[in-house]
Amino acid sequence: MNEPEETGQNQIAPAQITTENTEREADFQEVEDPEKMVRPYGTRKAYLDKQTEYTAALYITAFIKDLRNKTFTELTDAGRWEKWLKAEVDDHGKEIDIVEYESEDSNGGV
Repeated sequence: MNEPEETGQNQIAPAQITTENTEREADFQEVEDPEKMVRPYGTRKAYLDKQTEYTAALYITAFIKDLRNKTFTELTDAGRWEKWLKAEVDDHGKEIDIVEYESEDSNGGV
């Protein structure tokens, strides 16, 4: 006689919540915040530092082959090479575009 009334809703008792479910929810919530996301990329300098000397040499050689039409002045510009080393690349060394998210406050109150 003490049977619960059916309300048409599935109710989950606190004892039925598993740590697996709460861990998934926590992972999902962390990903929603772009500031907390782990970057799967880094600078080209960091990428080259992780490579063997031979692999780094192959990578640099392939890039230099694409510079055939550049002038000597362009090739010896330290600023150009610094920018190249600071560029963001994926875990395969391919340059990627970084999309920066603007906060709501930076929209001028719109």
